[in-house]
Formats: sequence, C-alpha cells, structure tokens
Amino acid sequence: PFKSIEIQTTGVLLDSEKLSNLRKLGVTTISFSISNIFDNERNLEIIDCAEKLKFDVFEIIKLVKSNGFNLRLSLNLVNDYDKYTVEEVIDRCEELGADQVTFRKLYKSDLNNEIDKWIEENASENFYFDVEKYVRVKGKLLGVLPFGASMYNVNHMSICVDDDCMSEQPKDTYKYLILRENCKLYFRWETKSSL
Repeated sequence: PFKSIEIQTTGVLLDSEKLSNLRKLGVTTISFSISNIFDNERNLEIIDCAEKLKFDVFEIIKLVKSNGFNLRLSLNLVNDYDKYTVEEVIDRCEELGADQVTFRKLYKSDLNNEIDKWIEENASENFYFDVEKYVRVKGKLLGVLPFGASMYNVNHMSICVDDDCMSEQPKDTYKYLILRENCKLYFRWETKSSL
C-alpha cells in the first residue's frame, strides 16, 4: 500500500541474499543509521553491536551500491562529529557514494530513560547548527518534504537537515513506521500506543 519503501538499518545482518529479497519486495532505498562515518569500530560501539554480529558498515554500503539501491546516509548527530568540519563530513558522504544524506538532530523523549540519558551526554548541538547553516548557504533548495524538512542539493547529493527525526511534531502523514520485536508497526519509537 506504500508509494515507496525505504528500509532504515544499522547494516547489521544485511547481506546479498537479504538485499535480493528486499529488491523483490519493492524496496528501492536503503538508509543507514550511522553515528560515525569515519570509524567503523566507533560506529559499532555506539550502536552497541554484539561481538558475534560485528560487521564492516562501509563494506555493506558498497554492497548496497553495487546492487543498485539508492543509498541514504542518516547521520545521527552525536558529538563524534564535533571534531570534523561540515565539509569533511559531506566529502566523506560523497566518497561513500551517498545519493541522499539526512543529518538528524537527536532529541530526548519525556521518559527520562536510558536512551534519553545517552542522548543528553552524546548529542551534538554545535555540529547541528554548523551543518544547518552550511546547507542553507552552500546548497540549492530542492523542496520541502511531506514531514516539513527542507531538502537541498549539495555536491549533487540530496541533503536534509532534520530537526524532528523522531516525528515529535504531529503531522497529517507518517514520516516512517517502526517494525518492533512483536512484528507490529508503530509510528513513534517511544510508545507502543502508536500502534
């Protein structure tokens, strides 16, 4: 029933067979949720990847590109990015072959749980403001997405700076659906009332 299907993943357990099955199901875009696009080990540490599931996200990205999928990099703006310039990050996205890049400002929920504490300690406010300014100045506005974020052309990549990555602001369309462990879909990450 969906016009387009995009799968967002950290890349764990993704392989050629799964990509082939996703293609048959109509998936056209694979979006990688990444917290460090320069250091695979650091990215695995941030996503708390189990030892037996460790993988090289950059090799999986190459596999996705070689299978003809659109590649979106969804960068979680953690303070790891504070040591890089915006140009360095955008150049790295281009080097990885990104068709689309979303810079996601992390926010805390009202739950004050373990995830909220982690975000408070690790989210980057500075880089978010730097990238927002850079994209507005250096990019060319392409349009506004249904969920309200503006999309820009930067180095022939579609770039979006998303200050509402978890759909905190109610809209008349769902930004994404989350498949949970119980095999049901939800439109908010922090509550099962969003079934």
